[in-house]
Amino acid sequence: MSLKPPTQKILLIEDDDNISGPLKWALESRNYSVTHINKGDDAIHYLERASKDSFNLVLLDLMLPGANGWEILIKIRSLSNTSNWPVVMLTAIDDEMSQTRALYDGADDYVVKPFSMNVLLARIEANIRKKSSSILQDLDLHFTDGEFESLSKREKEILAYIVKGYSNKEIAQLAYINEITVGNHISRMFQKLKVANRTQAAVLALKYGLIES
Repeated sequence: MSLKPPTQKILLIEDDDNISGPLKWALESRNYSVTHINKGDDAIHYLERASKDSFNLVLLDLMLPGANGWEILIKIRSLSNTSNWPVVMLTAIDDEMSQTRALYDGADDYVVKPFSMNVLLARIEANIRKKSSSILQDLDLHFTDGEFESLSKREKEILAYIVKGYSNKEIAQLAYINEITVGNHISRMFQKLKVANRTQAAVLALKYGLIES
C-alpha cells in the first residue's frame, strides 16, 4: 500500500475574488483542501460549529464585510475547538502597529498584500509544520511501541486509511464494514495510542513509521 500524508485543510477567509480565486487554485494544485468564506459574519458562524480537526490552518483577511479580521481572530483564539489553529493574516494594511496587534492577538504570521505566491505557500507550509511538530512533542511524552503493537489488525488497517486522509464513510466502503463500526475502531485506537484526534494519530504513524508502505 502506498501511503501519502493526510491532506492539509485550509480555511480561507477573504472577500476579494481576485485574491481568493488564484490562491485557492494554487493551494488545491498542491493537494491542500480549501474551504473559502467571503463574509466575516459567515466565518464567525462557521467557526462556532467547527471541530478541532476541521482545519490545519486559517488564512484570514482583515478587511471583510460584516465581522472584520480582528473579531474573527479573537473568536478563533477564544473557542476551545479552534484555539490551536495556526492563523496567517492576509492584508493590505502594512504598518507596524497592525502587525504588532495581530501577533499579540494570536496570529502566527502576517503577510502583506500584494504578496508573492511562492513566499505565502512557503509560510503556510512552515506554520503547518510548526504545529505538527508541537503535536508530536506532546505525543512523544507518552508514546511507546507497545501501544502500537496492541492495535488489532483491523485497527492498523484503519490507521493506514486515516494517514491517507480518508473519511469514516470512505474507510467503511474500503474495509467493507459499516460507518458505526469504523467509529468504534477509531475510538479504541485513539485510546491505545493515547491520542485525541485523527491528526495526532496520523502524525504519530508517519513519524514512527507505524504503517508499512
